[in-house]
Amino acid sequence: MRMGHERSAAPEMPASSVAAIATELTRYIPTEAVGIYTAALPFLLGDSPLGSDSYTGRWILSGIVTVLAVLYGVGVFRAEVQKRGGRFRWPPKRTAIIVIAFVAWVALIPGSPFNEFGWYTPAIGAAIGIAANAALSLFTLWFGGPERA
Repeated sequence: MRMGHERSAAPEMPASSVAAIATELTRYIPTEAVGIYTAALPFLLGDSPLGSDSYTGRWILSGIVTVLAVLYGVGVFRAEVQKRGGRFRWPPKRTAIIVIAFVAWVALIPGSPFNEFGWYTPAIGAAIGIAANAALSLFTLWFGGPERA
């Protein structure tokens, strides 16, 4: 909750640019996680406009959905491994990729719990999204994508 300071007017990124960055990040996130987050967020907001309420619920939602995204992504991987008769081992690259992409996606979207911080602006959220997308692309280029079954 903000107390005693107002955010300075920062230039906003065009909505189409933010949407494009968010779409790129969702390549790494199970769609079920994005669906759960976007479906649950309005229930936390109620009738209040974005940014005028408590952020605790948004942080809790983000944490829960991050765990669910990892469990779902790793669960799909586990099912593929078992279907092929392989031995399952926890996939650390897949886990890291999902967590980084989801956190960056949450930082980027409207209604982000990062709005709680005085340093945060939508432009900074977009920069976080761009940086995460570039880092994930570079990571997969050098070290390969998520583990395969």
